[in-house]
Amino acid sequence: MFNMQTLLIAAATPAMTNKCDKRKACYQINRNVSLESLKRNLSTIFTAGPSLLKATLAFLLSRSLQSLERVRLFRSKPRKEKILRANNRHQTEYSYKPAI
Repeated sequence: MFNMQTLLIAAATPAMTNKCDKRKACYQINRNVSLESLKRNLSTIFTAGPSLLKATLAFLLSRSLQSLERVRLFRSKPRKEKILRANNRHQTEYSYKPAI
C-alpha cells in the first residue's frame, strides 16, 4: 500500500510543482488524504478493466493534487517544551476511598 502511494505521489509531483510555482510558500501532498482515497479505490484498481483503471488513477492523481499542505520550514514561534514531573505522574482522586 505504501509503495502504491509513493508511486501516486511521484506521478503527481510534476503537476504539483507547476501548480505551486506561483505561490509564496512550498507545498507538499498530504499523505493521509492520498492514503484514504487509495484505500477506498483499492478494489477497483485490482479488479477493473483498462478503461476504468485509467479513470480511477486519474481520479487519485487529481485527489492528491487537491490535498496540498504547506511545508513549514521555519516556525515563527518556538514549540513549548514538555516538562515531565516524576513525582506528580500518578495521582489518586479524592473521591475514592483507600482500599486498606
